[in-house]
Amino acid sequence: MKDTSIPESGSLEVTLLPESQWDQKLSDLRASGLSMARDMRDKGHSFGVEILGTTEVRGGDSVPLSAVVIKLDWKMAAKMEMIESARELITTAYKVDSLDPALPHVLGSIIEGKGLYEHSIGEFFELYGRFEEKYQLKSGRDTKEKMETLVNGDRRYLKQYKEYGQSSLVPVPYAVRNILGHAGTNPNKVDKEGVEIRTSIDLLRTWVN
Repeated sequence: MKDTSIPESGSLEVTLLPESQWDQKLSDLRASGLSMARDMRDKGHSFGVEILGTTEVRGGDSVPLSAVVIKLDWKMAAKMEMIESARELITTAYKVDSLDPALPHVLGSIIEGKGLYEHSIGEFFELYGRFEEKYQLKSGRDTKEKMETLVNGDRRYLKQYKEYGQSSLVPVPYAVRNILGHAGTNPNKVDKEGVEIRTSIDLLRTWVN
């Protein structure tokens, strides 16, 4: 009978903190988060958006991305630390050819505190990246033109969008991606009900599959 036991073992060093020291760390974290959230509100933001992905890419590669919505509360500072750690992890996984396309989405859902299979902005960005990879699209213009071909003038999947001083109808996923990817600087808005995000996810699923 073949021996399937694993002879090696791993270890993890854990520091046990006194309750008073632990409480102080949480107090400092809360103060930092509240200060960061207050600064964001003062600048007119109602939430923050960060993109998860590899920070270094080999020329010509397409990589998965995920957007994370950060609530403006006391947890904000901690979640920004999680964002930076996630980016480092994704970048390292990419370098050693171990980047699962779902990783940015999974990490994003964890940071947001959502279930991994819940409809989310992260799923939208994951599908968007897979769409660009499938059709080998190298620029935003290429992506827009391909989507226009697939939508074929169906107004259910077009959105009025202002770009470069001109307003025109563009594919909903293209508009949603630009709005979410440039939150705070893009004058266009995604509907509060989330219909445009859900429509984009459904379209991208169809196109990718």
